[in-house]
Amino acid sequence: MRHQSCLSLLVCLLVTLVTASTLCAQVTGSVYFPTTPGSTWNYNAEEWTMTGATQALIPGTETVQVLSDGSTFNSIISLSNNNSVTSYTSYVNQGQAILVSGSQITIVTKDTPIIPGLSYWSETTGINTYSPAQLTFPSSIVTGTHETSDSADTLNITGTTHYIDPYPFDSPIPATNNTSQQHVDILVGLVEPITVPAGIFQALKLTMTITSTDNSGTSTTTVDEWFASGVGLVKMIAYTYDRDPPNQTIMQTRELVSYKVSVSTMQQLSVSISGTGTVTSNPDGINCANGSQNGCSAPYSKDSTVVLTATPSWYSTVGWGNCTVDANDVKKCSALMDADKTITAAFSVIQKPVLIMGDQGYDTLLAASQAVGNNGTIMARDTYESAQSEPLVFSNGFNVILNGGMNSNWSATGSFTTMKGTLKIKSGKILVKNVKIRL
Repeated sequence: MRHQSCLSLLVCLLVTLVTASTLCAQVTGSVYFPTTPGSTWNYNAEEWTMTGATQALIPGTETVQVLSDGSTFNSIISLSNNNSVTSYTSYVNQGQAILVSGSQITIVTKDTPIIPGLSYWSETTGINTYSPAQLTFPSSIVTGTHETSDSADTLNITGTTHYIDPYPFDSPIPATNNTSQQHVDILVGLVEPITVPAGIFQALKLTMTITSTDNSGTSTTTVDEWFASGVGLVKMIAYTYDRDPPNQTIMQTRELVSYKVSVSTMQQLSVSISGTGTVTSNPDGINCANGSQNGCSAPYSKDSTVVLTATPSWYSTVGWGNCTVDANDVKKCSALMDADKTITAAFSVIQKPVLIMGDQGYDTLLAASQAVGNNGTIMARDTYESAQSEPLVFSNGFNVILNGGMNSNWSATGSFTTMKGTLKIKSGKILVKNVKIRL
């Protein structure tokens, strides 16, 4: 399955150009990865690919462009040979489009024109999904830094063969689905002068080693890359050792010819969470949970407004930092993206002696009984004592649970909550647990 090895390399090379931190999971711009919409890079390219019945290193070009959303990238490769026949996922003679968006890589391949002596041409689509995301650029650019990641790479290929003779018809290519284990290791090197057609750049060298293992064996790809500040990828040389034992080297190269980095129209929003809860955003982009880095950062258009919504655990409240809290809903806050921003969401356990599950805390059972809705649950701590007589009256026909004996973390202790006063049920149903009533 040589094509799987080629695809893994193809994916990593493209995304190394356009992704700042993790493969597909989150696109983040940086000085080494300008990701503003409209930015383009043009490269001289070489690809080890099929030509006729053999493989050879074929020259060509690659153009990469950041699309309007700032998180999707389009790459088109054109090679010089007109007599190549390709496997489902190899580079082709006329061009190949690659889209990077969300958690997937989509590769669209077309074989044109018809190979002499053959009576068909094909179109295929390969989708790679990584779980969790691969690392393609280290978080630290200090020389000598090593970073690694592991993920499962699932490749799904579909396509169509277009037959010409003896009569034209289309035939679906049998779908394939293959999962390999990917290990990525990145070593940060030195900043050194690099000469390419676009000029001379002081560029940071990274060496990336990708090991891919599936039922067919193991392949290892070594990639040397050079990145210039404010520019992006300026040069790349890749060596792929095909399966066990290594018996062939497949080389790919890139040299920057020209580029245009647009003035930034995107700002990065990051969310930092403490306590138990999640934060989501409108527009989409943030879906962040405590204890996870995934979904906690996203780019947004400059000067746009992003609304964040917190979902605390049922016994917690949220406090915001560096955003404007909604006066009508403290679980929401808004951020004006006039600069890169980090928003903090601190979830804390409700310290009031009484709470309504999923709502908020109260000082008295009386106040909670007046605020609870249908099918609501009132919870009271085992330390709660009424300061004065509380006449609890339920007359709105609601079904309510009144649950006492809770500790400071709102877990049942087997003890009781004692209230002073009366409890009257005029309509509805009230289920009372672990509550003592003193007149």
